[in-house]
Amino acid sequence: KKKTMMMWRKKGFLSIFPRTILSYSRSRRLLSRHRGGDGENGKRGLGKIFVNKVSKFHHEYPLASNCIVYGGITGFTEFTQQTVQYKLVSYWKEQEVKNYDKSSLMRYTSLGCVVFAPVLHYWYRFLDTKYPANTTKVVMKKVGLDLVVLGAPLYAAFYAFICALEGYKAQDIIKELKSKLLA
Repeated sequence: KKKTMMMWRKKGFLSIFPRTILSYSRSRRLLSRHRGGDGENGKRGLGKIFVNKVSKFHHEYPLASNCIVYGGITGFTEFTQQTVQYKLVSYWKEQEVKNYDKSSLMRYTSLGCVVFAPVLHYWYRFLDTKYPANTTKVVMKKVGLDLVVLGAPLYAAFYAFICALEGYKAQDIIKELKSKLLA
């Protein structure tokens, strides 16, 4: 294990992983040692305090919370894709390891914050008010509506937004939408 870590350190792979991931077990030990607040036997760990604050923020500001979550998910997805493509595959093929495309990371993060979060927040809020039950039949209706009604417009918004951020002109965006969605 140590030999593998040394090899990865020499090749520059440790620079692609945040130190927080590498020191996960140390962080867990620190969190479990910290006590404060009230809870079980008058004590509550730092982790529970954090979860309670995040939960409170989500209930008070659900749209802002969804913007953070969707922005994080889409940004991290692009980061993962670039890590595999630019770092790992290049390393395995013994090619030059490329740097991250930061503008692409920002485009996808903003896509999650600006497009996905508001659209999905209000869409699922609408579905939950229109069909409040959680029975199998109602869930199937919601899934069907999600696929049929929201699928194509959300994909169109995805492609249009990314193309606009890449600097495409309106005519080129329309061509891109036709080639991606109608093909």
